[in-house]
Amino acid sequence: STYGVGTYLSLIPKIAAIGLISRLFVFIFSYSPIIQILTAIIALLSIIYAAIGGINQTNIKRLYAYSSILQSGFLLLAASCVSVYGFSCLIFYIFTYIFMNIGIWNTAIIYTTNYQSDEIIDYKGIFYKNPYFSIAYTICLISLAGLPPTSGFLSKLYLFSALSREDFTYLIILFLTLCATVISLFLYFKIIIH
Repeated sequence: STYGVGTYLSLIPKIAAIGLISRLFVFIFSYSPIIQILTAIIALLSIIYAAIGGINQTNIKRLYAYSSILQSGFLLLAASCVSVYGFSCLIFYIFTYIFMNIGIWNTAIIYTTNYQSDEIIDYKGIFYKNPYFSIAYTICLISLAGLPPTSGFLSKLYLFSALSREDFTYLIILFLTLCATVISLFLYFKIIIH
C-alpha cells in the first residue's frame, strides 16, 4: 500500500542520510565551524518551513510528509552539533523517531483500511468508534509534538540541551527552533482535536 511505502520512505533514506552527514561532520567538517553553522541554519529553515506549511494541510499523507520534513530538520540540527553530547542526542532522537513514525503510519494504515478515507476531517469522532486506537494514535502524535511525558519530549529536551552547549550563534538558532516547535504543535493537535 502507499502507506507502507510512505513509512519506508520516511524512515530508511532519512536515517541513512543523517548517518552519512554525521560521518562527514566527524571526519571532514569538524574543523570548519562555518559549515556547522550553515547546516544548523538549513535545519532551522526546514523546521520553520514544515511547521508553517503543515498547518494548512487537510490530507493525512501530506501532513505526515510535512512532519517528516520537520523531524528531519531536528535530526540535522542534532548532527550539526559536532560533540559527543550532540551525537548521543542524535542517536537517541533517531531511536525514538523510528517508533513514533512507525506508530503514526500504522494507525493511518488501519484507519484508511477500515474507514476508506485519508482526510483529517474524517478522523472526527474516531474516539467513540475505537477508543484504544485513538489513545495509541494520540500518544504517538503527542510524542512527535514533543510534549511530556513522552520519549519525544526527552529527545527534544536532549537536542535543546546539546544546542545550548554550543557557541553563541547556536543560542539564536535554539531560540528560533523553540518558536518553530511551538508552532508545530498546531500541526499535530489539528488531528487530535478532531
